[in-house]
Amino acid sequence: MYLAGTESGMVYKCSCSYYDSYIQEFTGHEPGMPVYKIRWSPFAPNIFLSCSADWTVKLWKDDNSGSTAASKHLISFSSSNDYVADIRWAPTHSTVFGSVTGDGKLDIWDVEREILNPIISHNSGRKRLSTVLFGEESPVVITGSSDGNIDVYRLSHLEGGMLTDIEQATNLEHAIQKNLD
Repeated sequence: MYLAGTESGMVYKCSCSYYDSYIQEFTGHEPGMPVYKIRWSPFAPNIFLSCSADWTVKLWKDDNSGSTAASKHLISFSSSNDYVADIRWAPTHSTVFGSVTGDGKLDIWDVEREILNPIISHNSGRKRLSTVLFGEESPVVITGSSDGNIDVYRLSHLEGGMLTDIEQATNLEHAIQKNLD
């Protein structure tokens, strides 16, 4: 199974076993605006993020229904007036992810704390950010830009979590549910 983002703004769940059709359709990004990245949560195998040219990051839950009926996103995140080029889950905190935008913003989001605004936002100036990566062993986030530069930022209050993967997945599920209630 894999997810595919399209130039038309759709996300499709596909299988290598079915080469001529998709299994499930996810709608939520603006039609005609490409989906640039999709990332599964490292802690909850049915939760994923997508980012798009429509200036948003969407959080989804795959219900594994196998139905081709369209599924809607659960939460939408937006803090920029430019495309979101990349997203990445934090490897030690299930509710935290980062995003970078074409207008040079690095945003760190925490679904558990706040969904309307990022908990950290840094404008890198005129750089067009293209990628984001969290350090596996240290509390840093790394960004790459279209001009080939790499910047490393130390994150405070994001040192390694001491929770098990099951506890991390439960935290993510509870944080999402809290925001939907």
